[in-house]
Amino acid sequence: MKDIASDKRKRKEDRGNIIPQNGCRPAREKRPQRTLYRRALLLSALILIFCLLACLTIHFRLKEPADGLTAYIYQNGQLIETIDLHTVTIPYTFTVPAPDGGSNTVEVRPDAIGIIDADCPDKLCVSTGFVNSTLLPIVCLPHRLVIQLENDNQLQPDVISY
Repeated sequence: MKDIASDKRKRKEDRGNIIPQNGCRPAREKRPQRTLYRRALLLSALILIFCLLACLTIHFRLKEPADGLTAYIYQNGQLIETIDLHTVTIPYTFTVPAPDGGSNTVEVRPDAIGIIDADCPDKLCVSTGFVNSTLLPIVCLPHRLVIQLENDNQLQPDVISY
């Protein structure tokens, strides 16, 4: 019987864990997988922080001051109205008739402008919402209406120009 028990103990010892004679187990060696995992986690955290800082920088650089915005409303390529948005204190609406018989209802708010109603079939100009930056214009292609915002005190080129 003693031979069977000693054989089992030897098999356990042969699995890769060396048990010293005094019965104490040595501390496990650090596995290379743990250090690799920690390095990957650290690298992922650094990349995430870098991306977050880049997004915040882009957000704050593209955000323009609201003062000095002027809305230019064009129809068929001709300027029909100019509105100084930083002087508007009370929201108001007006209707722009189209040459084909349709119309667009434009609402002007302090530092913002948008089309709130149109009788065009797709109503993409209405879904654009209110615009308060110079990045994108509001366009109604069926009525050939364009609302473009420009910054009066623009000192640097915008994102689109070179």
